Amino acid sequence: MYRRACYSIVSAISLLAFAIAPVFVSAQTPVSWWRGDGNALDSSDGNNGTLQGGVIYASAVVNQGFQFNGTNGVVKIADADNLKITGSISITAWVNVAALPTNGFGQILFRGDNRGALDPYYLAVNSAGNLVWQVGDAVGGQAFVTTPIPLQQNVFVTASLDDSTGAMRLSFGDTVVAQTITTVRPFDNLNSSFTPGLGIGNTQDPVAANQPFNGIIDELKIYNRVVGPVPAPSALAAFVIGAVPGAAVLLRRRRKA
Repeated sequence: MYRRACYSIVSAISLLAFAIAPVFVSAQTPVSWWRGDGNALDSSDGNNGTLQGGVIYASAVVNQGFQFNGTNGVVKIADADNLKITGSISITAWVNVAALPTNGFGQILFRGDNRGALDPYYLAVNSAGNLVWQVGDAVGGQAFVTTPIPLQQNVFVTASLDDSTGAMRLSFGDTVVAQTITTVRPFDNLNSSFTPGLGIGNTQDPVAANQPFNGIIDELKIYNRVVGPVPAPSALAAFVIGAVPGAAVLLRRRRKA
């Protein structure tokens, strides 16, 4: 379980005006799709979730979504084989952050077990106000990309990793806001003795490591391929070597008027 920052996270410079429309929508079928429309069923497959603690269904961008109270809520999902993605991966969701976590992370989607710093992938908000997209390998290697996220706004978020290029991206709507290049890839099998699984709105086991999200998560999807916008070369600057070995961060600069 990733409970602390093992490396300093390199943030990317992002546009502070968040234009949500037009929103990138993939026509490809996701591996799993949790709509949150009055249930925690998986609309793509059988990876259905179970609500525990402070989570309810509430009005969201598309019908209803999961509303978490920032204390102990979670949608728990078993660690199915098709969620053990080791190559290209994308996560999309409408996210509305009501308040930042007071200590550490508020998980949007987490896959892992109760061991320290061995989490194949997670998407979270941290207490500094950043969206954090992380992948990790079986020997503790980790890669991160981060960007500030606004509070109390509906933001369509895409997090992706391209296995062929190592490009790890965060996008808001149809705009890439942060990117890093890495050789790290998520690993497959978790340890069955340490409560493996997925959590929406928290870790898979909040009793062992409580990282509660505060806000609404809607239309959450996982893909085993890359979806989302691709940055234009003119919008990206030169590489700046980051804190994670083998990775570099591309800083998105404002264009001059």
